[in-house]
Amino acid sequence: MKRYWTLFINEFKLARTAVPSHIVAIIQPTILYLFMGAILGSPLMAMNLKTPETAVGQALQTAMEEEGSPIGDQYIDLTLVEQDQPEELRQVIVVEEENGVETAVQRYGLIDGNQVKNLRNRLTSAALSLWTAELGDQAVTIEEYPWLPQDNPHKFYFGMGLLPMAMFLATIMLGSVLTAQDFENGTIQEERLAPTSIALPVTVRIARVTLYAYLSVILLLIVSGFMTGFWPASVWPVFAALLPVGIIGGGFGIILGLIFRSSVTVYVLSLGLSMALWLFGNSFGLTNFGGLYAFFTKLSPNSYAVQLIFPQFFGREISLPGLSPELALTIGVVGMVSAALLTYRWRVRGQS
Repeated sequence: MKRYWTLFINEFKLARTAVPSHIVAIIQPTILYLFMGAILGSPLMAMNLKTPETAVGQALQTAMEEEGSPIGDQYIDLTLVEQDQPEELRQVIVVEEENGVETAVQRYGLIDGNQVKNLRNRLTSAALSLWTAELGDQAVTIEEYPWLPQDNPHKFYFGMGLLPMAMFLATIMLGSVLTAQDFENGTIQEERLAPTSIALPVTVRIARVTLYAYLSVILLLIVSGFMTGFWPASVWPVFAALLPVGIIGGGFGIILGLIFRSSVTVYVLSLGLSMALWLFGNSFGLTNFGGLYAFFTKLSPNSYAVQLIFPQFFGREISLPGLSPELALTIGVVGMVSAALLTYRWRVRGQS
């Protein structure tokens, strides 16, 4: 045990040899959140309506101003304008007469297809409200019941989805860079000659980089909480759910460092792998896509961690098809640590 703690303390001293990597590993997820959170914040969409001059146009204006989610959050930020062509605007709606019928005509500027879809959906929803009111008792009643008790801003989920990425990025980056530096600086010779179990240096490094990764997680939690006003019910279940992600990332990082032996190479690889597992890790929503996306989602530890921490943020348990997150992460931890030990034996103890 004394030898373990000696190595553990020495691991923390090694932070001085890779200061830039430590800084990037800790703050990069939070910087990503700040940039992405600014554009993924709310379902509220700005729309332009030419100042209506008829009763039908005024009724459409009222319907658009009242349009919102079943819980009540507004969907349309309506601005009245005096022009009937978009010009510098991305769209404008004009209520005009066509064949004797007052018609809402929406004209688009230079925007992408996804924005067109969202703008059409909001106008259609407002028009449906008018039609339903006109039909009265003959209308088909539509009742909507949200799954969650309140509308949380999307950047709240986005911040939650980034937490496993913050843990994985820090552990894989620091584990790989520090291991590669052992070869670059020649200190790996000491490990080759040391009369210790191969499990000692591997587990010590995984433990150290995991502790550092929690700094990234805590920083992201604080920034996300202050930006959204929403906080997890308890941070301890969140920390516990992220622990296996950190162990998997640390083991993966050690394997990369042992194989490539170049800190620059493993730095780039760790960034790329972290981003890939983040994209396939239910980071933007609890998706049920099929095909290759579903396959890679099942391989990402992030997706299982999101399932575990979701109740702490949204107050609802979730159950997705496939392995339970606890079992999947346990398999991942055992498999990755075993792979790291075997790779260490091959690249360090098995070579002179």
